[in-house]
Amino acid sequence: MKAIRSILVTLAALIALFALSAPAAQADTKGLADSIMRMDYNTFIQYKGIRAPRPFNWSSDGCSWPTPASLRHLFNLPCQQHDFGYRNYGNGLRLGRNGNVRAWIDDRFLTEMRRLCIRTFYRLYQRGNQATCRGQASAMWTAVRHGGRDAFYNG
Repeated sequence: MKAIRSILVTLAALIALFALSAPAAQADTKGLADSIMRMDYNTFIQYKGIRAPRPFNWSSDGCSWPTPASLRHLFNLPCQQHDFGYRNYGNGLRLGRNGNVRAWIDDRFLTEMRRLCIRTFYRLYQRGNQATCRGQASAMWTAVRHGGRDAFYNG
């Protein structure tokens, strides 16, 4: 009887330890995801190529249809980072499955698309292209804000 009681006490202790460590592991995962989402799009792509740690979903379809091909190509890297956000905060790991987190991910997307516009069209004679690019980035952001809710919550 003592052996069974000892096993039950040990089992209860292990269950309690697991219950206490699960929230800490979730917090560590969310903290790492937050750090990844705060990276600029180039750093994100480099990190993804070198590390891509688990348990994150790193898959991406880039900029989804019906985005015109020229914009899918131009904004592909920020789109991959945005996909990471939706797949891990939203439907996937559910690290922050709420409207405020979705808005933050979408705003990060806009910031990184604008950064790409500045880096791509940085010469003085390209200022018109930069302005056009920034306008296209705003249009992409608007489309994501209005049409991305289902993708965030349901994958």
